Amino acid sequence: MRCKLTLILEEQPEGGFTITCQELPELITECDSLDNDQIQEVVTDAFYAIVELYDHQQRSLPEEIQILDNNTEDAVVRHLLETVVPIHEVSRNS
Repeated sequence: MRCKLTLILEEQPEGGFTITCQELPELITECDSLDNDQIQEVVTDAFYAIVELYDHQQRSLPEEIQILDNNTEDAVVRHLLETVVPIHEVSRNS
């Protein structure tokens, strides 16, 4: 199972990009370039940290997070500056 997150990448004057997420305001991370693999890696790490935070606080993930099946076309997702984050045994009630 995977979910789709809308990301906002803001270029920083000192270099690199700050990444925030429309659906998860707690998700704030950085990357050095617009490389899709790097973006997916840092966003995945940040996402799992937030899932742990939500679990610790006994909160559900926001309804705005779209759960995708495995047939979603990744190229379309990347084109829209969205990233697909793999979810392993994570539910909306985590």
